Amino acid sequence: MSSPIASMALMVVGFGTAPGLFALTMHIVAELTTTARRGANLSFANAMVTRGGIFAPAVSGFIIQNAATRVEGYSAAFALAGGLTLVFGILCLVLVNQQRDRRRLGLKDETVEDLLVRV
Repeated sequence: MSSPIASMALMVVGFGTAPGLFALTMHIVAELTTTARRGANLSFANAMVTRGGIFAPAVSGFIIQNAATRVEGYSAAFALAGGLTLVFGILCLVLVNQQRDRRRLGLKDETVEDLLVRV
C-alpha cells in the first residue's frame, strides 16, 4: 500500500479487532460445547488461536530474508497475513452456524429470558 495513512488505518483496524475476535472465539467455543467438555475445548481453542505466535515469526522472517528488499519482504509478509485473515474470516462466516451446531449437539437453544432467570 503506497499511502502511509491508509496503511496506518488498516493496521489500527487489524490490531484493534484481534482482542475482540479472541474473546468472541472463546465465547463461540463455550456456546457450542457441553459443560463436561467445555474446559478441554476452550484449552484446544486457545492452543489453536495462539499457535500463530509460534509460526508467524519464522514464516515472516523467511519471507523478509528471501525478498529482493526488506520493504518488499515486509509488504509480502503483511499481505500474506492479511490474505489469510480474509480467507479464514470468510470461511467462518460461511461455515459457522451456532444454532445449527447447538441443535446437532443436542444442546438447548437458550433465549435471553432463560439467561436472565439464571442470574
